[in-house]
Amino acid sequence: MPKKSLKPNNDTGDLFGFRGPANVAPQAKKQPPEGPLQLEQSSMPQMASRFFSIDEVVQRYGISHASVWRWVKNADCFPAPIKLSPGTSRWSEEQLAEFEYRAALNQTNSKIGRAQKARKNPTTGRTP
Repeated sequence: MPKKSLKPNNDTGDLFGFRGPANVAPQAKKQPPEGPLQLEQSSMPQMASRFFSIDEVVQRYGISHASVWRWVKNADCFPAPIKLSPGTSRWSEEQLAEFEYRAALNQTNSKIGRAQKARKNPTTGRTP
């Protein structure tokens, strides 16, 4: 069986000349089989840019460890941690930012509501 030589092939326009002849079409790449394990890009979960430990959450909000766990248990809007293993929990930066946004929005809405209520029922300055 004759050996193939790695001599440059200058008729292809390849810089180094090691590509096959110009008239040979490249082989198409095999597509992975369609099936239940194949996910579309849009159905894949988005990756979080950063995960915070409980110490970082404590520092971010200026609260204690117990307060973080109390918020997780009692506050409907505080994000639950992602359990990586027993004793290792992390919070998604995006979920914490969402929590902060909703908290600020609720605070603003309640201030607006109190102001509107005060305008509807102005006090006359008399004491009962």
